[in-house]
Amino acid sequence: MNKNHHICKYKNYKLTALTLKHSFFTFILLLSVLFGSNFDLQAQKSAQNNGLDGQTWKEKIQSISLHMPLDIPLFLAGNFCELRPNHFHGGIDIKTQGRSGLKVYASDDGYISRIKVSPYGYGQALYIHHPKTGLTTVYAHLSKFNTKIAKHIKHLQYQKESYALDINPTAEEFKITKGQFIAFSGNSGGSHAPHLHYEIRESSNQEPINPLYYPFDIKDHISPDINGLVNYSLHPNNHFSILNFHPYKLIKKGNHYHLNDTVEAPLITSFGLKCYDRSDGMSNLNGVYEMKMFIDSVPYFSFKMDQFSFSESKYINSFIDYALYKADKGRFIKCFVEPQNKLSLYPIKKKDGILMLEDGRFYKVHFDVMDNHGNKSFLDFTMKGVDKMQCLPDPSKFKASSNKINTFTFHGAQLNLPKQALYVDQYLDFEQLDSVQGASSGCYQVHSEKTPLHKKAKLTLPIHADIPKDLKEKICLAQLNKKGEWHGVNSTVNRFSIEAKIKSFGIYSSFLDTVPPEISLVNIEQDKNMAERISIRVKAIDKLSGIKNYRGYIDGKWVLMAYDAKNDLFIYNFENVAKGTKHLFEFHVTDKRNNKSVIKIDYTR
Repeated sequence: MNKNHHICKYKNYKLTALTLKHSFFTFILLLSVLFGSNFDLQAQKSAQNNGLDGQTWKEKIQSISLHMPLDIPLFLAGNFCELRPNHFHGGIDIKTQGRSGLKVYASDDGYISRIKVSPYGYGQALYIHHPKTGLTTVYAHLSKFNTKIAKHIKHLQYQKESYALDINPTAEEFKITKGQFIAFSGNSGGSHAPHLHYEIRESSNQEPINPLYYPFDIKDHISPDINGLVNYSLHPNNHFSILNFHPYKLIKKGNHYHLNDTVEAPLITSFGLKCYDRSDGMSNLNGVYEMKMFIDSVPYFSFKMDQFSFSESKYINSFIDYALYKADKGRFIKCFVEPQNKLSLYPIKKKDGILMLEDGRFYKVHFDVMDNHGNKSFLDFTMKGVDKMQCLPDPSKFKASSNKINTFTFHGAQLNLPKQALYVDQYLDFEQLDSVQGASSGCYQVHSEKTPLHKKAKLTLPIHADIPKDLKEKICLAQLNKKGEWHGVNSTVNRFSIEAKIKSFGIYSSFLDTVPPEISLVNIEQDKNMAERISIRVKAIDKLSGIKNYRGYIDGKWVLMAYDAKNDLFIYNFENVAKGTKHLFEFHVTDKRNNKSVIKIDYTR
């Protein structure tokens, strides 16, 4: 199919008014009077069930006293619900003066309910449950725990012979008092600079709540920045499908923004808004707390960053214009809600934010954007409905329903999409590309990387018949990244095919992985005197399937080696005083296709 081929159709669309008829409005008002008190009682009952006694979490958090997690002035590197790759940020990131090792303190009385150590994500993290308030506080990317916790964790790591741990201590094991020293700040896990990640959660469901409800002493007198506006032309039959968009340059005067020209909008339309927040003296861009869109003074769409469930987090790829994000245009927040977007952050979504305009009619559009400290910015402009010619893309034979299971077969390959893997019904494109040298299967364009997948899809590719039977287990599915590099995907080889659960659309093929991981020595060499060193450091990289497991030994005994995945670094910290004794250090690392590398090296200490 020629992707540039379009069928252009001119249509006059039936128009609907943006306001309700008077009689219908009266009916709704009557219902609200009759049943409003019942709704209030239900909300109050729900609050009581959560231990709130009629309060909101905002009111409760503002009424309690918390100890600051750090004893330095608080400056934020990130705030609650900030837009991140594939997720909303679950807490606040507190700057630690560009270094690790600052003391971290418990916010309130309670006990440690969870301790997690991982090379990824939160790295080393503590979770403290506070029974009196029904809250849990989380402290992540730590470098070390306090002595008691560290001793316990180290014992378990040696017992299990594993660096990664995830445990739930009993309420009696680690009782905590308000202001108690619990750990040191760091840069562990998926962190890319030293900081403390701090969360406040509702204990009963572990949903994160906006920590900035609490009056932390954070200086912020700066109104949010509104950095971009796009107007969408939406499909006449599938109103949530974007045909094209038009960007507009904003004029700023103080905290007010406007346009020089009237927006001539198609009759089925909506908007995307790019906005960020900054605090006093900080150059980094954070997320905004609330945004509202009004059409002729009628509230039409809003979001508010109060509380969410981690199960909702991937809906961020529907919350933003994912295609513009993947095209490096930044994160534009879509002012409409797609059918399979179940995010709970939308207090207002009148007609799902889809605007049905009248030809030739003028509308006043107003946006309010607010940060967590009450600073506001405003955008105002005039919009005119214009009955424009619509160029509709030529549909492909692969039509996917967002609310059904979909199976597509193309050029010997197959894609299985689970229900609600897509946010909106759409046509998918599949193409077999030119073969890649050394590949074990064909090369396939599996739709477009600019379309998000909410759930993993199963991709099956046929493998070449001439691959020896004893090498088939070494085949690895791989995806081509933006740098032109093939990145391995966890996959399973069958008799005639290879399959994997893929997280995104894109270009896929498969390759034999017979090359073991590459080990390099960082601070140790043969017969080196390590008396002045505090650790042994090695790096290990696997370029295709990825590292599956690793083990370190000294004099034949397993030793604990921390894994810093973002730097491909493995670290053993010396536990004994140097005595000038000769030792043998071994490091074994295996990739996901069971290729293994081993180094053995003598040293003295």
